[in-house]
Amino acid sequence: MKVRDGEPEAALEILDEAVRQAEEEASIFAPTADRVRAFALSETGRRPEAIEVAGAALEAARARSLDYEVAMLLLCKADLLEDQDPDEVVDLRREADVVIDRLDIRPLETA
Repeated sequence: MKVRDGEPEAALEILDEAVRQAEEEASIFAPTADRVRAFALSETGRRPEAIEVAGAALEAARARSLDYEVAMLLLCKADLLEDQDPDEVVDLRREADVVIDRLDIRPLETA
């Protein structure tokens, strides 16, 4: 993944092109794509924009009842706000934990 390889601008370009090509078929994946977009934006120093994208994606995921994506976006937004709003970070992580427990998500075990 370009973001993890230290190429967040390239990741944004690839993501934008994929969304353009997929058009409406990709609408269900929009919250996931926007979570990646938020991470890439943050890595390029555009944290306020990243927070805005993550918030909008969280609303979209909630509206579609995409519970896994809701949990991941709550954690994403918490990470983005880590040094700005500690109280909101606690609330976001607490809500994510509730969703993760309800979905019975467990971390992968590594060998």
